[in-house]
This record gives sequence, C-alpha cells and structure tokens, in this order.
Amino acid sequence: MKRRKQCILAVLLAAAVCLTGCRAADSVKSGIRQILIDRQAERYAAQFEQLSADEVEEARQSVASEDYAYSQLSGEEQEIYLELLFILSSYREEVRVTSMDPDQVDRVYKAVLMDHPELFYTNGYTITEHAIDGKTEFYTFSGQYAYEREEMEAKREQAEQSARRILAGISDTASDYEKEKYIYDYIVQNTVYDEEAPDNQNMLSVLLNNASVCQGYAYATQYLLKQAGIPCTTVTGNARNQDGNLVAHAWNLVRLDGEYYYVDTTWGDPVTGPEAEQLQIMQGGYVNYDYLNLTTAQMEKDHEPLCPVSLPECTATACNYYRKEGLFYETYDTELLRERIEQAREAGEGYLMMKFPDETVYGEYMDRLFEGQEIFRVVTSAKSISYTADPESCLLILYLK
Repeated sequence: MKRRKQCILAVLLAAAVCLTGCRAADSVKSGIRQILIDRQAERYAAQFEQLSADEVEEARQSVASEDYAYSQLSGEEQEIYLELLFILSSYREEVRVTSMDPDQVDRVYKAVLMDHPELFYTNGYTITEHAIDGKTEFYTFSGQYAYEREEMEAKREQAEQSARRILAGISDTASDYEKEKYIYDYIVQNTVYDEEAPDNQNMLSVLLNNASVCQGYAYATQYLLKQAGIPCTTVTGNARNQDGNLVAHAWNLVRLDGEYYYVDTTWGDPVTGPEAEQLQIMQGGYVNYDYLNLTTAQMEKDHEPLCPVSLPECTATACNYYRKEGLFYETYDTELLRERIEQAREAGEGYLMMKFPDETVYGEYMDRLFEGQEIFRVVTSAKSISYTADPESCLLILYLK
C-alpha cells in the first residue's frame, strides 16, 4: 500500500512537469541566473568594509542624551547616524552603510554635523551607488577630510588646549547662565569677523586664529558650551542682514535650566552694534546682547532655520540677557531707572542698557525722557546726556560718563 502511494505521487509530478513545459525550464534558468548574480554581488560586496556591531556600539556610547539632532531622528535614522559618526570620527572611506536612500543619508549627515563641532576636519562626503545587473545592491560612504589625519590630530590637541585655557576663566560656582555669558563675551571680544579667515567654516578659526565668520562663531560657541556641560546645537539657515537681504547664516540652540533658547554669537560682535564713535565712548567694551537667549518668536523676525530636524518652540524668557541682568523695562518707571543708574555707577560702569518689550514702551521712554526732558529729573547731576537709541530692537543705551 505504501509503495503504491509513492508511484501515484511520481506520476502526478511527472504530469505537472509535462503540463508546464517551457515555462518551467525558463523558471529554472532564471533561478540559476539569480543565484549567480547573488554570488557575484556577495563577492563584490566583500571588497568593501562594513562596520561591526562593536564599532556601532562604540559610536552609540559617544552620543550624549543632550545631542539634540540625534534625539529628533527615527530609530532607523539614529542607526545611520551612528554609522556616519563612526566613519567620520575614524577617518574612514568607502564603508558600506545600511541605508539605501541617498537623501536619507544626506539628512542624517547634516544632523551629525549639528551635534558635533569636533568634526572640524570634515568638509563633505561622497556616497557611491553599487549596482549589479541594473539593481542597486548597496551604498558606500566616504568622508571628505580637510587635513591628513596626523595634521588633524595636532590641530585637535591645539583646540582642546585653547578651550581649556578659555574655560579656566569660569568660576567653579558659576551657574549655567553665567558660563554661557562668559563664553559669549569671550568669543565676541576676542574674535574678528573676517570672511578671508582660514578655517572660517569650523571652530578652529575662533579657537586658534581669533578670526572667523558665522559658522566658525557658532561651532566654537557650541564646542565651548558643551565642554562646560551646557547642551548646545548649531543651527544653519538664512538671516536678514543690515541691508535687508537674506544670507546664509549659522547660530545656536542652547538649553538652560531645562528650557531652550536661541543664541547668535556672531551678531553679538560689535561689528553689528553701535558706530565707532559710540564704541569709543564705551571704551571698546560693547557687546551686543540682543541675541543672547531669545524665544522662537523673537528669533524668527530675522532668522530662518533650514535644518534636517524639527526645532523646539522656544518660549522661555527667564534667561534672556536683559531680563536676567535686570535691564528689562516692562512699563515706564523712573524710580526703577534711577535705581539702576546708581547701581551701574557704583559698579564703575560707563553706560546703562535699557531693553523694552515693544515699540510702545520704547516710544514712551524716548518721548518722556528726552522730548519731555524728564531724564534731568532722574539724573539730577547731569547737564547733558548722551545716548544711543535703536528703535528696531527697542534698545536704549545711556552713557553715564
């Protein structure tokens, strides 16, 4: 009985082959061809390095929870982020990546640069498609590096030494806000805006050469803040310059006391502040604090981010420079003004900054203090008063000497 059943099965199989005819033969040929192509693809792929699980894990350990761009990526994109971070950190080239989407790789690459100013030696990448028989099998990623690795290591050591020297000026008891302001002041007062400066697209221009453009300012700010333990990300996009034109620009997103703020160190430079005559009155000590810890609403008036990840809605105002330093005036208040003028004089300061929430309050101060000459009832010892007024930013500076 068992033997008969086997015979019937054999007949049925033979019949099936007979019925399919040429289609079966074509299918066999196609299958053999695919096997040969797959083997060829495997041998070809073996020529290219692929990161090990340990190497990816090493990159994961170097990513901090404060790395903002990383935190905004999907799980799949975070794995690609780790691959690119390891490749760039180890000066690798032609490494296979898991992504099959070049646009996705580009987005993640930009996210890596948002979080890692220490990759100063990276100035681009190449992604190569590898196809066999018209089918894309995989992509390889190569970093483009501005220096040979030995030169990069020397420059990195110099940058680290510079950062240690700069940060040594911060008090052990300083708050995060005080650390941030110290770094902001240091960069503004020790960096010249120079479009011809070497390395002006990375942090070396500020840390080693004291001359840069916006991207160098932003990456140096980020690097120093992160070294001081303050989460910071570099944001790129466009900003409206003094001529009203949108130009490529870079600034920072900073987290203080659990809240996010925007900071633009480049625009803190005196080159964007008062004219030379006013700088002379202020003995060259002017720093523009209009862009130290702003909300999204304040920043978007003249800044337009173009980032690979979404940015938070910044609404906190507690660490805004003018509010934090007691220089903000919600309403017209001559008693408060008199008190702050005395405090500034006792501190030996030659000027007093006054910031207003809008044009209405700013206009009231201008009209009553100067048109109505109430300033002489506030500063009774003065026979004349010099000041700088900026209606666009609702800022008034009184010179006390």
